Amino acid sequence: MSKSITNQTKKLLTIIISAVIAVAVMCAVESILQPGYVWKSVVKITMFFGSVVLFYLLYKDEKIKEHFKIKNKKAFAVCVVIALLTIGVILGAYALIQDYVNPEQIKDSLLNKEKVSVDNFLYVALYISAVNSFLEEIFFRGLLFLQVKKLGHRKLAYNLSALFFAVYHIGIVSGWFNIWVFLLVIFLLYVAGVILNIAAEKCDSFLGSWVIHIAANIGINAIGCFVLGVF
Repeated sequence: MSKSITNQTKKLLTIIISAVIAVAVMCAVESILQPGYVWKSVVKITMFFGSVVLFYLLYKDEKIKEHFKIKNKKAFAVCVVIALLTIGVILGAYALIQDYVNPEQIKDSLLNKEKVSVDNFLYVALYISAVNSFLEEIFFRGLLFLQVKKLGHRKLAYNLSALFFAVYHIGIVSGWFNIWVFLLVIFLLYVAGVILNIAAEKCDSFLGSWVIHIAANIGINAIGCFVLGVF
């Protein structure tokens, strides 16, 4: 029993340390180094997907493979419906707060910080919608939520995943809004993290939360199209 508890504790500490390092590196990349999107993606793949691979190699935990399967098809179908509604909610929310948003700040961030322009926006948008959301979901939901939950720490899994999810986005959205809207956005990102955790829990797979995340990114990319004047 003692050995089993020790092994469980090691797994939990490995996940937490991996989360701290990965999110800290990504915040530094977003806020300080600010490389082009290609190099930023390379770092993200290394940090997020690499953390999942490292955990598997260290503990040979076959349960992590279960996160790639749709076990509850009914719950997954509900996630698809929620995903479609998410696009409308994001566009509606932007319509409500657009008077408090400086589109020039967002445009400047996209052009100079993110190195995203009208010419490459379509490719970046497709990458963000599919690949980027996959990396975030396998890390925040697959590792930080589902894996921690399977270790017997459900409440910790909910808060840990949602908190790191919100903190990770600080470097991305900083400078887009005034301080009050910024704080609201970070809080909403935490709430979004909790909602995505619920979706992953209901499906017992990060694939349920991934489809919602894809839809959310589509909605955000649509706003990016408007700000950059792509269409």
